[in-house]
Amino acid sequence: MKKKYYYIFYGNIFTSRDWDRLGCDYFSQRGYQVVPVELVSFLQPEYEKKLSRKKFNKSHVVQQVANKDEIKDLVSTISPSDLVILALRINVSSLPVFEIFTRHKVNYSCITLGNLPTRTCRFNGNALTFWEYLLLKFLDIRMALSGLKTILFTMFGGGIKWYKLRPPTWWICAGSLNYRTLSLVPWPWHARIISVPSFDTQIADQLIHNPPPSVYDANTEYAVLLDDGFLDHPDFLYMNIKCPITKEKYSQSIKLLIAKIESDLGLKLIIAGHPKSDPLMASYIFSDALFIQNKTPELVLHSKLVVTSCSTAISYAVRMRKPLIFYTTDEIEKSDLYKGFLSRMSSWFGMRRINIDHLKDTPALEIPKINEKYYSSYETSFLLEKGVKNHVLWGEVAHQHEKYILQYKREKNHGKS
Repeated sequence: MKKKYYYIFYGNIFTSRDWDRLGCDYFSQRGYQVVPVELVSFLQPEYEKKLSRKKFNKSHVVQQVANKDEIKDLVSTISPSDLVILALRINVSSLPVFEIFTRHKVNYSCITLGNLPTRTCRFNGNALTFWEYLLLKFLDIRMALSGLKTILFTMFGGGIKWYKLRPPTWWICAGSLNYRTLSLVPWPWHARIISVPSFDTQIADQLIHNPPPSVYDANTEYAVLLDDGFLDHPDFLYMNIKCPITKEKYSQSIKLLIAKIESDLGLKLIIAGHPKSDPLMASYIFSDALFIQNKTPELVLHSKLVVTSCSTAISYAVRMRKPLIFYTTDEIEKSDLYKGFLSRMSSWFGMRRINIDHLKDTPALEIPKINEKYYSSYETSFLLEKGVKNHVLWGEVAHQHEKYILQYKREKNHGKS
């Protein structure tokens, strides 16, 4: 019997967390040979040289490719019955990969499973002033026009010849707002949609139905802060953007926040460490709080309050219906990228962000009430589209793929007869 393969062509360093989230164990148990293909040496060799791999928990075999010939050799072995994920978007660096896929007529899938409200300001209760709300809405329009301009340039300019490239066969997405048209993938509207739960939805639901013991003292009520890895997130290097904060100022601000939460709410503040944060850096930034890494969903589950700026782990708080507080700092407010991101995210909950550099001027904190309208809107837009059954994420993908393969084989055999 011919082996079935599950290929994941990945533009960044492939970690054990990626292995878990992309269903590698599931497909392995289903009889697939799992092959994660790391393209970072080919796409951004300078990035790999700057970044230490020690920060990444790599516990599974990854196939690294460093040039076009290695990609061609690998792609030439892919058969129509193999499941292929291409976790890339088109630019000058990635164009050769799309060209090779086109030349070899590879059926591939794109994914949007951890989407965030980066483009849309939702409810106006988040804005600090009415003028800020108008500015945010104006920036939404400008961002949409900029995205359209980028797409048109990709399609017709820059020597990319987007229109000659092979479109994805499938688009695996969570939530109704998947921004497929603005995705910079060739002919995205040609792809057939597989609607599934998000990465975090599945994890949250498992914990809700089978809650584990508290990671912290079960007799102590606490709030949890979702660490964004502001100081040392590897995406700063990957995207070539400047770190938005300085460690001395941020550390002092966090200390004030810890004291404010304890005095106003009587809650201990625990830090849910970002999976790529450096524990040594974290021990400096969060010196007055307990820092726990790789246990974020468990910490959120047993918490009384979730404190965040713009962490993707907000999905756990939404699915588990936990109260939210959004925080910012003077330095974050000076960052166009993070201020806009934070403002849009908090807008989906109609909440204003709290500047923790000015807590003396802030009224006593209260635990907010859950607004079901806002939480439900966020959930259906980004986590689980309305009407979509909460099946095992990768089980639905496998089902659709294998059904497609059976149809392909029938048509092939029919053509021979």
